[in-house]
Amino acid sequence: MMPRLMPTRDEVARLRPEQRAKIRRFIAQVVNDIDDVIDRENQRRLRLIAVGERIRSHALRLEAQRSPDPEHITAARRRALLDAIR
Repeated sequence: MMPRLMPTRDEVARLRPEQRAKIRRFIAQVVNDIDDVIDRENQRRLRLIAVGERIRSHALRLEAQRSPDPEHITAARRRALLDAIR
């Protein structure tokens, strides 16, 4: 049988104040941990976006230095670069 994680209303009503404080601290810690995970994921996503932008700007600089290619070749290169950063 799985242990019950959430107390019933009656059990909550019978908790001592120090037990309630301990539960509040635990919940606050869980929320803080979730916020930390979300922050790390957002930072990772922003780093990936920055890398993609550097690749894009470098590719545009390379294209500007070359003689113009036919439009379909340029489009294929851009698609390949976009696929590479996904």
